[in-house]
Amino acid sequence: MKVFVIPHFHYDLEWVRTKEEFAELALSNMEKALEIMRKDGEFRYLFDQLFLLELFKERKPELWNELLERIREGRIELVGGIYLMPDNLIPGLETQIREILYAKPIMEGLNGKKIKIGWMIDCFGHHSQIPQIFKKAGFEFYTFKRGYRGEKTMNFIWEGLDGSRIFVHYMLFGYDPLWLPQDDVELGAKVLLEMIEKAKPYALSDCIMLLTGSDFTPPNPILSKIVKRARDLSGYDIKVATPGEYFEEVKNCEVPIVRDEMVFGRYHPVLPGCRSSRMNIKIKFRKLEFLLQSVEALNTFVSLKGGKSEEEKLEKTWKLLLMNAFHDTICGCGIDEIYEEAEERFREAEEIALEVLNSSLGFFSGNKEKFLLFNPLPWKRREVIEVADGKVVSAELPPLGYIVTEGEKEEKVKRKELEIENEFFRVRLTERGTLEVFMDGELVIKDGNDIEIVSDCGNLYYSRVPGKNYRTRVSEAISKPEYLRDMNEIGFEVVDARAEKSEFREVLRYTIKAEWRGETLLRLSFEVQLTKGIPRIDFRAKIYFNQPHTDLIVLFPTDIEGKAYAEIPGGVCEVDLDVDDSDWVEKYDNFAVQNWMAYEDGSRGVAVINLGIPEHRIEEGIIKMTLLRSVDLVSWRRYTPNALMIGEHEFRYALIPYKGSWKENDIPKLAYSHNAPVFVQHGVGELPGMNWALELDDNLVMTAFRESEEGIVLRFFETLGKETKSTMKRNFDYTGVYKADLLERPLEEWNFEVKPFEIATLKFDVQN
Repeated sequence: MKVFVIPHFHYDLEWVRTKEEFAELALSNMEKALEIMRKDGEFRYLFDQLFLLELFKERKPELWNELLERIREGRIELVGGIYLMPDNLIPGLETQIREILYAKPIMEGLNGKKIKIGWMIDCFGHHSQIPQIFKKAGFEFYTFKRGYRGEKTMNFIWEGLDGSRIFVHYMLFGYDPLWLPQDDVELGAKVLLEMIEKAKPYALSDCIMLLTGSDFTPPNPILSKIVKRARDLSGYDIKVATPGEYFEEVKNCEVPIVRDEMVFGRYHPVLPGCRSSRMNIKIKFRKLEFLLQSVEALNTFVSLKGGKSEEEKLEKTWKLLLMNAFHDTICGCGIDEIYEEAEERFREAEEIALEVLNSSLGFFSGNKEKFLLFNPLPWKRREVIEVADGKVVSAELPPLGYIVTEGEKEEKVKRKELEIENEFFRVRLTERGTLEVFMDGELVIKDGNDIEIVSDCGNLYYSRVPGKNYRTRVSEAISKPEYLRDMNEIGFEVVDARAEKSEFREVLRYTIKAEWRGETLLRLSFEVQLTKGIPRIDFRAKIYFNQPHTDLIVLFPTDIEGKAYAEIPGGVCEVDLDVDDSDWVEKYDNFAVQNWMAYEDGSRGVAVINLGIPEHRIEEGIIKMTLLRSVDLVSWRRYTPNALMIGEHEFRYALIPYKGSWKENDIPKLAYSHNAPVFVQHGVGELPGMNWALELDDNLVMTAFRESEEGIVLRFFETLGKETKSTMKRNFDYTGVYKADLLERPLEEWNFEVKPFEIATLKFDVQN
């Protein structure tokens, strides 16, 4: 029996302590590891995030060369190859790729060799495009703790959505199974041998990897003595090691192949409440993510036309965003103080992004009273955009390009009925404060956009509905007989309802107020818009919330009994709606959605688009999306009053009833058109009336169009699961186009073929 004991500590950027407080602990641990290595030649260690190494270089320059020496002689192994350990389910694909792109090459330069081990040990779930991402970034192995639901094992091959495969070490016993004393060798040896016996049934080729250490656990100065004593007592080949030594030993062993999302709480919790905790952070993140990708595409377009590239500023903005993508930060499960820093990073990132936006749009500026509208998406899209002075532009925008127009005055007329319509849908406000949606004259959604109000006595990790809970729906509260409303003393009513139409669109506005003894508990102000030529119902909700320890969930009831599909980072997967979680450590109570999800039965369906609102569930045919969750407990009696979400909030989402399937109705394109901004420049110079750079096939979703030192980088993923011979069109000169890995190193000339659910990175050699 070979046992590889791996000492480590898990570094959190911020969580139950601030970034600076955790930095002090991390630096102390790194110093202690070096101190132990000076005395103990057998001691090994690992580091997994570039930010931590940058921190050490900045704060401990006198020890930097010593750290490098230990790394290069192999006593400290660099794993992970990421900037910071993100959440895997909430940030978008491009954010997850930038984590690796900005870190792995630098870490490999420090290491002097390739980093082969993905080390995502504390993420709250893992989507099924992870194998493809990590394989295309040069990893051979992947290590994680949360989300696996198969039979008990510590090793398997994970086959991802596109068929990519990666060798997995699953942390069945967690990343902290060995809590060894730092002052008692005999006790330490006893604990180690007990853990070995516990893990033996799941050993691969008589090899076991066991981690010792946890969140900020100091390195153990007597670890080598504990290991030697356990070796002497047992006769096992036990040693202090690095993960690479273990993987080299087992990498050629036969292991089962597993095809699944890793988002389930069978052996370890995936903390599903984190998908709705501090929803304001998630919404800001998604908006900034779209802004940054779109500004980057605009700046690349400008650079191709002879303008200035802002690549350095954009990289700085991305790194600020990566800090807020850190798993405890974006999941909303930290103390209030860390979100003050997160807000400052958001502010700085947005400021830089807007600076690049304005300078890029300024390339087109002039004195003429015309408007330039830039579309950062690689498809044509129809939009109605408010430009200035009561003017709107209703036009089809070119793919990744602009039009120049004068705009038109929008004459708005009040509708008599509280309903709106376009050529696709009719939407009517009911007396219950809900919406009826008609398609082709047929009622397809009854009581849509209802709000469920539920008591929640949980924490930032879990929603917990108390036994004697308050649960109601706005529609029920409004329609109750007057005497019941008087008894409850909470009055719900619809106020200020009106509808208006113009040549371009129709808008329904209404507000629902809930008051108790003269105090406003809840105010829901909705703006529902139907636009000519767009088969989508757009919602903007402004909510004043003053009902702590309560969840607000928006409902879209259907009579569908079918399958659900959700966008994940870089793909689309079918959602398992029939999970048996009876013997799990954690119930499966919601699923994470990137930008859209769909529920359909083969002949018809309903899609819901969100802008940074990830938590969804389907119950008895009702699509439910959590808008906010009000709790104030982290853990260990740490309270976070700002997480109660008291105050004003704004949400954007959309609804698309359809016939057929989501694939036939361009749901991804409609979702990205909803979420990606259109940029407007007022006053332009002498320009062609229209210009564009790139058009992709309808099933290819672009995540990056940016300038690099070697040319133009284009990244996209295939979203329909079909083989594609791309008909990509481009409107710029290039001398060659090459397929590249995710570190953007060219591999071979591209043949314009795209595999199902492939994440493709292309590099264009462009003319100067």
